[in-house]
Amino acid sequence: MEMNSTLNRSAIAPEEETNYSTGFHETYDIVPILLIVLIVTSNTLVLFLFYRKRTLRTASNILLSSLALSDNLTGLCGIPLYLVCSGTYQGSVCKSSVMFTRFTSISTVLHLTVVTIDRLAGVMKPLQYSTIIRKSRAYNMVIFSWIISIFCSLVQLDWLISTNVTSDGDKETIKKENTYIIFCLVAFYILPLSLMLFSYTFIFVEVLRQRRKISKLNMSSYQKTIRQNKLASEWKPALLFTSMTIIFMITWFSYFFLNIQHNLEPIPLPIWGEYIVIYLRFLTSFSNPLLYVFGKKDFREEIAKMWCAHNMERGGRTLSTDGELHHNLGNTVV
Repeated sequence: MEMNSTLNRSAIAPEEETNYSTGFHETYDIVPILLIVLIVTSNTLVLFLFYRKRTLRTASNILLSSLALSDNLTGLCGIPLYLVCSGTYQGSVCKSSVMFTRFTSISTVLHLTVVTIDRLAGVMKPLQYSTIIRKSRAYNMVIFSWIISIFCSLVQLDWLISTNVTSDGDKETIKKENTYIIFCLVAFYILPLSLMLFSYTFIFVEVLRQRRKISKLNMSSYQKTIRQNKLASEWKPALLFTSMTIIFMITWFSYFFLNIQHNLEPIPLPIWGEYIVIYLRFLTSFSNPLLYVFGKKDFREEIAKMWCAHNMERGGRTLSTDGELHHNLGNTVV
């Protein structure tokens, strides 16, 4: 069992290791470096908007901003640790890389789960939503998610400390690692995925039911339009988070599958397959902010306002510079 099998080049089968050397490899390392830039830029924008704009500090956006923080940690610490481990094979660095990647992975999954619960509560109990999902409860869910993530990642210290990164452990260590991986697969993939599928199926069914109900009501066309527009607004978030669920299914299944195939029944993957799985895991930290920043109306509006204000400020500076130039020319002519 190779403890860092899912995160660095020591994961590659022994017969393939001769193809690698320590240090920077532009073929393999340029992609994660680009991902660092994209992840940090997009998630920092989310956190900046949430901090600067009071209108964005809703219970729902508290959950999303905490998700952005989790994704940002992947770009700031997770990928750099992976690159250092890949380039140096230092045991302490590679073990830290394993733990930190699993920490941010569990954190991201838990945040997506509470976001799903928030969306489901908004559809099932629209009138009571503000009392069910209050800001205080949103903060409690965020704190709970971080605590569980930290605890579940630190559990690995029990066997990681005494295990060489590039060598097989004893039977007891292998048993602990396999049990841990199966637990993570069930708790942080199968159960969250089941909840997401149920939630978004329920949302779609409920919206369709409400549409049919409105069409049968005896009300003016204006009133029907208002009601239908309100229901249409529920479709957009549902489609948004459904996209996140599909990405979740693909990327996280490959991530957990790679853990399982390395630890339970090693089935060597080609080198490019190893890297695709790793990069798909990191890619989720970029796709999440893209989906909810550009998919949520309140975030889009704030970005548009910032852009307009920036353009107006630049336009004002240009006019001011032109005015000073004309004034100086006039004085020169006189």
